[in-house]
Amino acid sequence: MDTNFDLGKTMVNSFIQRASYFTVGDILAKNARIKAEQVAVAFEGRELTYAQLNEEVNKLGNSLDDLGIKRGDRMAILSENRIEYCEAIYAAAKIGVIVPALNWLFSSHELKESILLT
Repeated sequence: MDTNFDLGKTMVNSFIQRASYFTVGDILAKNARIKAEQVAVAFEGRELTYAQLNEEVNKLGNSLDDLGIKRGDRMAILSENRIEYCEAIYAAAKIGVIVPALNWLFSSHELKESILLT
């Protein structure tokens, strides 16, 4: 992998190596520990701190697991912008579920094609 950072190739390769051990879910959990009371998401007057977001994400992840959704499964989410979309994406990341990129403005044909490509 060719990189273009001013850190030096050895240091960049070290960062890349360490980053490969973390998931998006891990990053949320870490932020919930170190930035617990800072606002993580805000939308239409509703705010969740990192701690609150992580708690909601864990609940949803456990619920998905209880439903039999497991690592490597695919889960489509069709939603307008909202906090619950963030929760679902993070929950999927924490349990290793693949979420195809869908846009609620897609036509039914485009949605079908998007789902079939994943």
